[in-house]
Amino acid sequence: MSRTQKLMQFMEERGGVARSVDLIDAGFSAGLIASLERRGNIERETRGVYVTAGTILDDFARIQLRWGRCVFSYGSALYLHGLSDRLPIRLEVTVPREYNATGLTADNPTLIIHRANKTTYDLGITEARSMSGIMVKTYSAERCICDLLAARKKGNIDIQLFAGAMEGYFRRRDKDLNKLNRYAKMLRMDDELHRYTEVLL
Repeated sequence: MSRTQKLMQFMEERGGVARSVDLIDAGFSAGLIASLERRGNIERETRGVYVTAGTILDDFARIQLRWGRCVFSYGSALYLHGLSDRLPIRLEVTVPREYNATGLTADNPTLIIHRANKTTYDLGITEARSMSGIMVKTYSAERCICDLLAARKKGNIDIQLFAGAMEGYFRRRDKDLNKLNRYAKMLRMDDELHRYTEVLL
């Protein structure tokens, strides 16, 4: 198998997409990558991200591949977890408090960016599959519920979205109430959680 065939196979096994750093780490030269781009075998989707010809990435995948510190949160995370059937008009991500989001904002002017300190940023990070089949970082369903409770307490959330997500979570067979309670305590949302669980359980 030629180097070209191996590179194409490498990308196909990853849904037709790869970051240039991953291609280099896998032993493919920058010259080969540039050659395949010139020939139209692969296309530069965004800075440092290549796709095979004809591959279309959704916005979740495009942002994740380019901006690896982004974790999809709030309404975007609810959609990825099936806790909302609303495809978000504006995607929401959480980044570390000290993260320089200048480039992220410039490339994605409609993106809603939340910031979190080290402890809360890492809490509950998991993965979900985007519409184009790419695994993206998102907060777990339990973390999402805690974030919803915090937003509700501030009066900063759509009531229908909140009610639908809460009811949907507590109907799930895979809900993890121990994890939910642990996260709620860590995020100081345990009183809010108990207020709603008394009604829902």
